[in-house]
Amino acid sequence: MDVIRRIRHNSFFSFLSSFTRLLTNFLFFIGIARFYGAEIFGSFTAAHTLSLLFLYLADFGLDLMLTTQVARSKVNASDLFKKYFPIKLLFSVFALIGIWLLPLFATLSELTQLLILILSFNIIFSALTNYFFALFKGIEQFNHETKITFYINLVLLSLLIVLGLLKVPIQYLALTFILTRSLGLILSALKAYKLLTPNSFHFSFRGLGQEWRTVSIFGLHLVFAYLFFQLDTILLSLWKGDLEVGIYQSAFKIIAFVLVIPDVIVNALLPVLSNYHDHSREKWLIAAKLLNKTLFMLSIPIGLILFLYSDQIIHLLYVDSSFKQAIPILKIFAIIIVIRFSVETFALMLTTSLRQYTRMLIVIAATIINFLINLYAIPKYGVIGAAYTSLLTNLFVGFSYLIATKFSIVIRFFDIKSISFLCGAVTVGFLLVNIYPSNWFTGIIIITLASSLFIYFIGFSSSERNLLFNRGIQNA
Repeated sequence: MDVIRRIRHNSFFSFLSSFTRLLTNFLFFIGIARFYGAEIFGSFTAAHTLSLLFLYLADFGLDLMLTTQVARSKVNASDLFKKYFPIKLLFSVFALIGIWLLPLFATLSELTQLLILILSFNIIFSALTNYFFALFKGIEQFNHETKITFYINLVLLSLLIVLGLLKVPIQYLALTFILTRSLGLILSALKAYKLLTPNSFHFSFRGLGQEWRTVSIFGLHLVFAYLFFQLDTILLSLWKGDLEVGIYQSAFKIIAFVLVIPDVIVNALLPVLSNYHDHSREKWLIAAKLLNKTLFMLSIPIGLILFLYSDQIIHLLYVDSSFKQAIPILKIFAIIIVIRFSVETFALMLTTSLRQYTRMLIVIAATIINFLINLYAIPKYGVIGAAYTSLLTNLFVGFSYLIATKFSIVIRFFDIKSISFLCGAVTVGFLLVNIYPSNWFTGIIIITLASSLFIYFIGFSSSERNLLFNRGIQNA
């Protein structure tokens, strides 16, 4: 199987996994917002956000590192899996204890504290499941994660329908979520046991000293990459309350769902780009340039739709008038979508070129900047202040990635067609607002069709289309 076919194969299964997971979570949170209101929704999302933070502490970069290392040496997959597992287990336990101690140091509502206790078990179940998934990605067998994700989320959705009709208290929905995560751990462990040699599940703590620096770099990056983007929610919960968190997160969940697109593509390309960097720099650059152009062009129509029709989208999803304050927040997040799509390639290039330390420093700096700005913005401006802080922080991260990447590479990636597409999309958006100000459904169709035609026939050259749909990079 050539490289392009392998990328498309991996992208397909990675997309199914991420889409199934995020669609389930999206429907889950939308249902909570619609049936329980903004305040309870805020309590749940605050607890969920904090549990994910500690989950990233439990992961501590080991998943990404395992995927990268296994991709470089698949024959040593069993040894690599065994080497990092003890650290993974230790961090999972420490993270679980840490979130249990959190209420002693932070002032949170009683409901939020109860939900944190329930969702804390997601740390152990999901951390270990993700470690198995990282192994599957490293050996480029993405289909195992897809099947397991589909099974557990099908169970979750089925139970949600039943419990939703019964209108059970919110804590029982949290318990349902935890039960399905435990099922995912069991299924992934069974599959991993079949793929690895039997003695791979006998672990030792020997020889880990030389790996600690690498683990720390990946781990700190993962934690702070999550924190600088989610710190607004945590600070709103501490300084404002659950209602403000609910409003902010109602817009945030929409862009979190959209961000599955770069996440899917990056997950599929990570093993390939890691291998390319070691063996063919030119192919590494060709693949990265194509990825950058694809993500940038995809971001424009998505960001435009979210910006122009934020009012209609928020009303359609949440109905309750208390969520109207999320409309300007979604407009700001629409701009963030374009930024994050546009710089994701440069971030991935830092990782695959073994410059994860630089990437780690950038997100740590971004977290500090986010906190310092929010010290002023949230108390004075509330949720809007938090949204603008997020925009500024993402701009800082984006420019930092560009600066960290070599100037010659950034110039090589510059494409006049992409800039023309951006200008054309803005012009179309301006005309739609003035010609069809209330017909948002027609506007979305026009933007989608016009963008699709431009991207395929004009945005990509014939050689780029061949790379995507016909030939492999090795033939380019």
